Amino acid sequence: DVIIVIAYGKILPKAVLDIPKYGCLNVHGSLLPKYRGAAPIQYALKDGEAESGVTIMLLDEGMDTGKMLKKAAIPLDAKETTGTLFDKLSILGAQTLLDVLTDLDGYESRAVAQDESQATYTAKITKEEARIDWSQDAAVLERLIRTLDPHPGAYTVCHDGKRLKIWAADVVEGTQAAPGTVLSVTKKQFTVQTGKGALRICEVQPESRKRMAAAQYLQSAALTAGELL
Repeated sequence: DVIIVIAYGKILPKAVLDIPKYGCLNVHGSLLPKYRGAAPIQYALKDGEAESGVTIMLLDEGMDTGKMLKKAAIPLDAKETTGTLFDKLSILGAQTLLDVLTDLDGYESRAVAQDESQATYTAKITKEEARIDWSQDAAVLERLIRTLDPHPGAYTVCHDGKRLKIWAADVVEGTQAAPGTVLSVTKKQFTVQTGKGALRICEVQPESRKRMAAAQYLQSAALTAGELL
């Protein structure tokens, strides 16, 4: 009677779309028509959205272009990550899908076409995007760090040439130092200048080691103020 697709990543051919009586439904991880494509959860965080959600939609031959049956929204926490949001939307998506399936005739009769003028697309996040460009604003980089958690993880390169992943940071006031300059190092954290403002680094992962609080990392790391990342 119906085919359900969730995070499938491929466009179903018309021969498949025409099989079930009620068509093929998709549980999409955004409030369509915004954030169609491969990385809707990540881009809601990357762009600093106040909310995200799921859309139950009818599949057609386009990329997330079909009619919408039901939306459900949730607010985003200040420190939301892709991992935490994925978990929340997994639950919300299942609940919303079950609501639709209890009255599929009714929802499909009230299906709403997407406004193409409001549509945006998201490409798959690449490893190249994970390297931190310290010339960007602190607020942009803080969102990027949360966007890339748990995969692939935002990283910088230290003076010894080794990668240091950064998993959590807070936006703080900066100075006139060059972007990437370590402004200060305390027992608990260190602060790095960006293009606008600075980031106080709270959680990291040294190369070939596990995630840890910045305080644990600084117990053995030879990181000093003035170093350029």
